[in-house]
Amino acid sequence: MEPHIRSDQDCDNALDHFTLDLINSLAAGIASDKKNTVPTEVKTEISKLFQQACKKNLTAPIIELFAQLQTYKDSGYCIEDFGLAKKELCTLALKHQQIDEHMVSLGGRLTQALPIAQRANDRVEDYLANHEQVAPSGIEQWHKIADNMAR
Repeated sequence: MEPHIRSDQDCDNALDHFTLDLINSLAAGIASDKKNTVPTEVKTEISKLFQQACKKNLTAPIIELFAQLQTYKDSGYCIEDFGLAKKELCTLALKHQQIDEHMVSLGGRLTQALPIAQRANDRVEDYLANHEQVAPSGIEQWHKIADNMAR
């Protein structure tokens, strides 16, 4: 059964606050003056992502659509610039909620979990790039260890 949101009240009752905040952020404001300047390839990309999110019974296309919308929101566009409505996003968020095997909401994943994971990945990359200077292994320090043992 395909989920469907009929009203803002349905949306508010069905979704958690992380997801509601995300959707409200994406839907905030009036369609920008940039509407005519949204590059055709960007509109096509968003349209394709939206269609995939609607047709496929997978979370990845929904997450990708919302992530791209977040990126374009940061550039000054709102969902109306792409011909999308808040109810459509609510319906997709509810679909995500129903099919996500980890029971993580769309808003929780995009605004909470992914930033935490990205910060952790950045720390791991930094450690791997600098571990030889910061925390060398005993094998790398064997000559110092041998000198200390000789003394």
